[in-house]
Amino acid sequence: MSNVAVSDTRTRERRDFKIIDETDDYIVVDKPPLLLIHPTKPNGATTLWAELRQLLAFEIASGGQVSIVNRLDRETSGTVLVAKQQQRHVNSGC
Repeated sequence: MSNVAVSDTRTRERRDFKIIDETDDYIVVDKPPLLLIHPTKPNGATTLWAELRQLLAFEIASGGQVSIVNRLDRETSGTVLVAKQQQRHVNSGC
């Protein structure tokens, strides 16, 4: 398991989370406290979902998607599993 800062060559932007693991099917990220998972209001707040959509833009353009399998409260830090393909999200049982 390697911790990779998400300031990678795909975007060159600093993200507010770290990638713990990534395969063709899923990505596991370490969500810090106070980062929203999904947008709640159209106020432009940064969300994990929006950041992942930018990071995975190539995969999304090739038919992939960002499906967050588990969610954490805004104040909670921890790992979040994100399916990159709909079938993987269905098979996860969540």
